[in-house]
Amino acid sequence: MAALAQQGSSDRAAARENVRHMDGAAELVRRLHEEGWRLALATSAPRENMECVLERFPSAGLFEHKVDVGMVGDRGKPAPDLFLEAAALLEVPPERCVVIEDSVAGLE
Repeated sequence: MAALAQQGSSDRAAARENVRHMDGAAELVRRLHEEGWRLALATSAPRENMECVLERFPSAGLFEHKVDVGMVGDRGKPAPDLFLEAAALLEVPPERCVVIEDSVAGLE
């Protein structure tokens, strides 16, 4: 999503067709959902970019909540704000949550 963050809205439409998801990501989300895990997505990207990417993600509808950087005062990764907001929306204490990260910034 970071690459889309650099682009304007007209570029997002063109980029939408070239979005590639991580191998196994949709299957992992589907399996976690089937096993009863409550799921939220947290991204440092703006909402428009998140929605653009999720339009082509087969398991997007399985996330109960989607948190974008604008929802936390633009404090993206590696700050914990995105994850804390996702936990709050799920009504799950942060210490009972598991984060599956796909970006270097989120691992810092």
